[in-house]
Amino acid sequence: MNSNLPRVSIGMPIYNGERYVRSALDSLLAQTFEDFEIIISDNASTDATPAICRAYAAKDQRIRYYVNERNIGGAPNHNRTIELATAKYFKWAHYDDVWAPDLLAKSVEILDRYSSVVLCYSQTIIIDEHGNPGTELKDQLNLRAASPVDRYHAFHKRYRRLKWSGHIFLGLMRMDALKKTRQHASIYWADLVLLAELVLLGEFYEIPEPLFYRRVHPESSTIKHTSQGVAVFEDPTNKGRILLPLWRVSFELARSLQASHLNIYDKLRCFPQIGLWYLRLSRGLALDLLWALRQLGRLAPPESR
Repeated sequence: MNSNLPRVSIGMPIYNGERYVRSALDSLLAQTFEDFEIIISDNASTDATPAICRAYAAKDQRIRYYVNERNIGGAPNHNRTIELATAKYFKWAHYDDVWAPDLLAKSVEILDRYSSVVLCYSQTIIIDEHGNPGTELKDQLNLRAASPVDRYHAFHKRYRRLKWSGHIFLGLMRMDALKKTRQHASIYWADLVLLAELVLLGEFYEIPEPLFYRRVHPESSTIKHTSQGVAVFEDPTNKGRILLPLWRVSFELARSLQASHLNIYDKLRCFPQIGLWYLRLSRGLALDLLWALRQLGRLAPPESR
């Protein structure tokens, strides 16, 4: 093992983040745990983001700044940061969020102490575009059961009740476990699929205090876009295609379970949870089909209408 490698890699995918990226980088650089690298992958920003990131990289050698020649989409850009990472532990850090100074220290302590834990995250406070605090999230996804089947059932049961969910996958993960998943898929609700794969590989640990501040603002992808729009945001090649985002995420959950290391008996014990997602999303699944029919009507040649 190369002793010069950092213990934590922080991947920051970014596109046109000039408004918030300074506060995000300042927050990360203020961590009490200092043995980390920050990998910024710029998705061909057209604002002041490149100048800001280069200035920070010039001041702190822990920051590595990369620029894509073109916008490759949100999901591939997330995965690009994994490709460039060198550490044993990995976390994503979005350019518009903020972290308490001791988040990394406490997260690393948990992963060092418990080899069975593959993901450690803290409770979360939602902040607005000005940094004003709002809802405090206690997700109760502290999934410490030894059995992957028990963890899988508990994960889905609790996750279906969450109002906010896009922050849990931003916790600190073991890189070897993350690389056994499909990482950030180019689909709507990709975090659900990733977490469903991770929970079969190990335990989740929730730090029982809010150390992460997730910013929700008008330009947030999940606020700005519909499920169809998020699918295009994650992968620009989806533009113009007939998309069934909720059908796709349900299919990917089933696909992940089928491809897992579980034996056939344990897979059969887990599959009812996928069926419950279809029930939970029934209205959205119907709307997906209606949307697709409308797209077909618009795409059909005049003589066939």
